[in-house]
Amino acid sequence: MSSAAVIRLRQHCHATFRALTSDQPAIIFVRCGAKAISAFDGAWTMGKGDLGVMPAHRSLTVENRPEGGLPYQSTAIIISNLLVERHRRDGLPDGTPFQTSRADRAIAAFQLAVERLSDPSIPERMREHAISEVILWLAEEGIGFGRPVTKGLTHRLRGLIASDPSRAWRAGDVSRILAVSEATLRRRLQTEGVSFQSVLIDVRMSWALGQLQATDRPVNHIALDAGYDSASRFSVRFRQRFGISPSDIRGLAGPRAIDRIGTANERTGTPAIVVEA
Repeated sequence: MSSAAVIRLRQHCHATFRALTSDQPAIIFVRCGAKAISAFDGAWTMGKGDLGVMPAHRSLTVENRPEGGLPYQSTAIIISNLLVERHRRDGLPDGTPFQTSRADRAIAAFQLAVERLSDPSIPERMREHAISEVILWLAEEGIGFGRPVTKGLTHRLRGLIASDPSRAWRAGDVSRILAVSEATLRRRLQTEGVSFQSVLIDVRMSWALGQLQATDRPVNHIALDAGYDSASRFSVRFRQRFGISPSDIRGLAGPRAIDRIGTANERTGTPAIVVEA
């Protein structure tokens, strides 16, 4: 399995995404606009030219802000959790995600890593080496992914659904894969403050958000791959989760700078009231 992947994000509207959880950590370079990220224990803001990180397995509020009439744009390297854990075992400090870097060497290392990851002829070992150089330069400034988070059943469930969002997941099927009874699955999820259905919807919508930001794929294709036969039903569910429509992400709904700011239950990620901006 590849240690990392490069994605290029583009978002036309100003929006805030609450209770957003990534199953893999990322290194992010903002090219246009600004990004603000907050967790229960801290917050950080990234402007144009800033390099920073996004930790995995944490509930985050993420705000992407276009500026100067241009869409928000960033390049991100999505990293394998195994690579981060390997650095921890080698004694690299956890560091903090609550700050950013403008150091020339760190940014140059990031750009080199993007080039190597984008070249299929580069051996996997060289790709990992390039990513590690970025991680090490950031560590020189005290920047890292923070302390590891204790992973419960919710994390296992999220990873399973994310491996195939289009699959018609059922609690009974999942319980057999995770080697627990369905009753135990539901009970343990409840103790972690979520339900099977809320996790299923959240993983699918988070995956779809990334597809809308990072690709030009038609919305109906994304809907199908997110497990929805109807693009209209998918769009309704997306708006319920994030407070904006798929077309807003791509700037297809008109010149509005801000449509609506999506809200969600901070603990479960399930939809709450959507408030007009």
